Amino acid sequence: MPSQNDTWNFKNNPPPNPSAGDHLNGLHIKKNPDGYEIKVPGANNPLASTNVAQPPFDFTVRYGNRTWNIHVETLPPGLDGAGKWHISSGSQPGGDPNDGDFKAQAGAGADDDEGEAKSSAYA
Repeated sequence: MPSQNDTWNFKNNPPPNPSAGDHLNGLHIKKNPDGYEIKVPGANNPLASTNVAQPPFDFTVRYGNRTWNIHVETLPPGLDGAGKWHISSGSQPGGDPNDGDFKAQAGAGADDDEGEAKSSAYA
């Protein structure tokens, strides 16, 4: 099992933050030897990666028929981090707002196939 100090779970902030960011909920941001990556839980390959050693940094991700710019502001080891998201393409005029904020919840376990269903009762 990976270290719980190097993995964060994407969680869109609640209203009044736009719900469009809910499409990214459950993605995992993980520290790796070369920098950071963002991936779907259980997937072999990341959606995007960066060789930046510590936040702030950005990912550009094609996910859910949209292109997302994800700006990671903070990721303290073992603690919740934060960032912002922006839909750069794939949104429709008059549709969801294109910008919002998210929490990076610490200890997600990026290689845990159970993802959000895993209980935190052992934390």
